[in-house]
Formats: sequence, C-alpha cells, structure tokens
Amino acid sequence: MHEYYTDVVDVEGDGHCGFRVVSVLLGKSEEEHQMVRLDLTIELNQKRARYVKLFGGQERFDFIKNALTPHGIGP
Repeated sequence: MHEYYTDVVDVEGDGHCGFRVVSVLLGKSEEEHQMVRLDLTIELNQKRARYVKLFGGQERFDFIKNALTPHGIGP
C-alpha cells in the first residue's frame, strides 16, 4: 500500500486535525485551520438550500453546521 502514497501530512492531533490537513494541502500553514473552518461555514451559509437538500433536510444541515463551531466560540 505504501507504494501508492505520494505525500504524508503530519499535523497536530488536537481534534482539529482534519481542518489542519486541508489547510496544509491548500498551501497554508496548519495554524490557519480556523480559516478553513470559517470558509466552510461561509460556503454553507451562502448555498444553504443546496446543502439542505444534499444533507437530506434542515435538521441534518443544522447538525453539521453547528459541528463546525468549536464550543464556546461564535454567537
């Protein structure tokens, strides 16, 4: 399986690792993971109807969107 790996991104395993990896793969530092999370939240808000349909309803959309906001941050 290792022969198929083209690159390995080793990021801090602090519960934000998925966003850290995306940040690095976008050419940013892993410390900019919060901007990736913010950009995703903005995308969800701007195209809400599309994502509500994609996720199968408003309840699931709200669950996913709320999961993007770390506890104690935001309105």
